[in-house]
Amino acid sequence: MLGCELCNPQKETEGVFDLPEGFEFNVFRCRTHHEFMIVSRHHGGWEPGEKEMAEKLRDILFPGKEIRWEMRSVPDHAHCHVIGT
Repeated sequence: MLGCELCNPQKETEGVFDLPEGFEFNVFRCRTHHEFMIVSRHHGGWEPGEKEMAEKLRDILFPGKEIRWEMRSVPDHAHCHVIGT
């Protein structure tokens, strides 16, 4: 969606771009909270099964880290913060 910073992150945003096959997410560092986020590739709320897939991706990329599911700054695009990254 035009104007959504999660749909259109800035080019210099730090991210993880080599994700395992089958994960339909973007992973990049939040400019506000400075933690990595797991971001759905579609604009809107969480699709069925996406939260479970986000947890699996977290376990692969950031083992032992907690997820904060609350979406404060951008509540209309599904994402979660990986605490302590």
